[in-house]
Amino acid sequence: MLAVRQWLEKNDIKPEAINLVSQFTHARRSCFLYKKVMNNTLRTGIISTLDQNYDANKWWAYSVGVRSVINEIVAYPYYALIVNWRA
Repeated sequence: MLAVRQWLEKNDIKPEAINLVSQFTHARRSCFLYKKVMNNTLRTGIISTLDQNYDANKWWAYSVGVRSVINEIVAYPYYALIVNWRA
């Protein structure tokens, strides 16, 4: 994320908006972090893709789905606190 910002600055590219493509459970955190890294100056959209390893509508029935959701339940608040604390 930081590398994207640095590349944009280095090449004097000033987009008005960016769309991210991120996997199902990671989409919200990815969007949050991009907004923070871009200093909320870049409109950030998100395109969420489905994980082909489990049915997203029944994520609780799959070990990988449960792990993915639990990981995000822990990771999102952690990153929100750490990123806001460092800002």
